[in-house]
Amino acid sequence: MQSSKTKSLFFYTNSNISLAKKIAKISNLQIGKFEISKFKDLEILVFIKEKIKNKDVYVLGSTFPPSDNVLELLILINTLKVNGAKKITLIIPYFGYAKADHIDPPGSSLSAKLMVELIEIAGADKIIAIDLHSSKVKNFFKKPLLHLTAIPKLADYFKKKNLQNLAVASPNMGGVKRAKKFAEILKLDKIITIKKYRPSFDTVKITQVVGEVKNKNVIIVDDMVQSGNTIISSVKALKSLGAKNIYLAISHLVFSGPGVKLFSKNTQIKEVVFTDTISAKTKLPSKFKMLSIASDICSNMR
Repeated sequence: MQSSKTKSLFFYTNSNISLAKKIAKISNLQIGKFEISKFKDLEILVFIKEKIKNKDVYVLGSTFPPSDNVLELLILINTLKVNGAKKITLIIPYFGYAKADHIDPPGSSLSAKLMVELIEIAGADKIIAIDLHSSKVKNFFKKPLLHLTAIPKLADYFKKKNLQNLAVASPNMGGVKRAKKFAEILKLDKIITIKKYRPSFDTVKITQVVGEVKNKNVIIVDDMVQSGNTIISSVKALKSLGAKNIYLAISHLVFSGPGVKLFSKNTQIKEVVFTDTISAKTKLPSKFKMLSIASDICSNMR
């Protein structure tokens, strides 16, 4: 993508170093000279070790917990800005706090909007994000936003597997549009929709499964999984209706939640396919398959 004479530089936080290095290699972007460390009192220090005045720069960083990820990103962006960077394009593989996109019930936080405002105040001029959990988040951005999706990458993987008697399922009504797009790539004209409600924050009850399930190999498509409760409940419901093998296709697999352990132990889930928007911190069982989103990001960085 970049010529050898480019003036663009690439910087990244500690939130996803492996993805950052893949992007740098594919795009031929030069990694800038910089340091992210901490003072003895644990304040974050960002230091740019080369001249960046009037240069276009790319920054990669996510905003999920722990809070150091957010602070590293904000301080890195702002350090580049105050030292004269001409244009800062921010790549956010995973945008945390997206579930807090509205005030309901009264007293709730609006953290998604706060994160967006902090990013733009810090100095980001353009944002590239992948599968934002809430469509409302897109409206919070005032700066140009390029919203990418991992759905084609995930769907192509299953297309190559050439599974027979296949069906695609959405584990909630909010994901129907996503599942339909996935199904279209696999040349399927119908999807299975799973309706649910939450009697409490961490409890999921399936109320209805709509669509042909019996003897089907089912791919459950979701953008983000943390607790795994919805997926596990959906798997049980599908199996009770006669589903054969069940696969998961997930854009963001959040390793801090219990979902990974639940999926590992569940013998009814044949394969868990996800992307590297979040770094895998531990070795995963063989039924977990990570796909890299790096090339998809690079093709949209111009």
